[in-house]
Amino acid sequence: MNNNMSERGDYKSIAVIGTGVTGRSAVRYLYSRGYCVSWFDTRNNLPDSDDLRRQYPDINFYFGPLNTNQLINNKHIICSPGIVLSSELQKDLHKYNIVLESDISFFCRSIDAPVIGITGTNGKTTVSTWTARLLESAGLKVGLGGNIGIPVFDLLSNNKYDIYVLEISSFQLAMSESLNLKVACILNIKPDHMNWHNDFIDYASSKWRIFDKAEKKLLVDKNLKDIEKTLNIPNSIDYLSDISNWTYDVSTLYFNNQAITRFCDLGLSLEHEYINACTALSLCDLCGLEEVSSTNLSKTLIKDFSVFKPLKHRCQQLDSWHGIDFVNDSKATNIAATEAALFSLKKRYLNKIILLIGGRTKGEDYSLLIPSLNKTVKNIVVFGESRNIITKFWPESVLNNSGSSSSSFPPIVKALNLKEAMSKSLDLAESGDCILLSPSASSFDEFSGFEARGDSFINFVEELKYKAPCL
Repeated sequence: MNNNMSERGDYKSIAVIGTGVTGRSAVRYLYSRGYCVSWFDTRNNLPDSDDLRRQYPDINFYFGPLNTNQLINNKHIICSPGIVLSSELQKDLHKYNIVLESDISFFCRSIDAPVIGITGTNGKTTVSTWTARLLESAGLKVGLGGNIGIPVFDLLSNNKYDIYVLEISSFQLAMSESLNLKVACILNIKPDHMNWHNDFIDYASSKWRIFDKAEKKLLVDKNLKDIEKTLNIPNSIDYLSDISNWTYDVSTLYFNNQAITRFCDLGLSLEHEYINACTALSLCDLCGLEEVSSTNLSKTLIKDFSVFKPLKHRCQQLDSWHGIDFVNDSKATNIAATEAALFSLKKRYLNKIILLIGGRTKGEDYSLLIPSLNKTVKNIVVFGESRNIITKFWPESVLNNSGSSSSSFPPIVKALNLKEAMSKSLDLAESGDCILLSPSASSFDEFSGFEARGDSFINFVEELKYKAPCL
């Protein structure tokens, strides 16, 4: 028996739902701190269930469909992100006064240092990472985690940070109440995870929970004003363009209208990257720490441009091959992300983009992509599990029996998987073109995650160095 098992008096028992990265991190932390833990997973079998039982001999394990009678034996439940709990089950838990929350909610109640929370459909990881780098450049010890891949329970195990920066997903926010953040930020909200949320308003409402009892609230995309009205939100939220001392034009970053540096010197070339940089700088300013005031940050940037190094798999420019450019945007797992990529690249590659799109869909309407594809994309290669699903959203008139376009819509080619899609895209490409992997779907039909999918694309481009051009 864990010797610390009796040290916790606030919860006699606590349940963790999910055995993924978040669930395992939660159990490690709770078990080591003396909580009496029950562990649930909706799958009937786990490959390493025997190993887990040996590692945690005092924990009760429950596999299979969630059972109310088993869950109500716990006073507190932490649910891993992405797990669906039926409304009936949630009502039952509420009836028994059982606390149901996310890992993020538990974390925010457990620490004293200020927390910057960042959410949005796209750009969360980049803005979170850049914000943390800026804070670190000022000499602060920063805990970066959440949906970014570092579970917050791992941060709790080393609770010696000056400030925390958390990337927070809609799944986590749906299970969170009153995070009491120092600064809360929503970057943008576009349809995503429609296979999990009831509808777009449900998705947007989950995102908006980040503002509950936050000290400072920042919205980046001004198009969110319409959502703000729909959700009947109090007027206590600032928009980036209204309050930020950081602005930009097509080439330059400014502080109080004074040029600080050219974006090309920061290694940035796309407009959404400029917006992300201004957002990260503004978030540091809003946290109220003297070390990262706008004045001090403007001096830091001049000395160290590396804080804005672009992240892998996000409009990542790869090596060219015989005049053909390659961009790895594997992180684009929804339509809005692909739209952003096309918008940022169209001036450079107007009608010269060969778009690789496909994977496992998340219930989105792909007809929304049509305006972004017309007169921007040269060819479309649709691949993977969704190759026949995505094209159903596009008018039959755009595709004739030969697979070529019968209108201004780009010609469409289908491929069984990403490897075949890459090969077919190369057959279509010529010097001056850009082959863009921006799938608008998750990768789980073929890969373990968007990282593995992006790495496969990178490896394909690397191997081209040893291949002669087609004649």
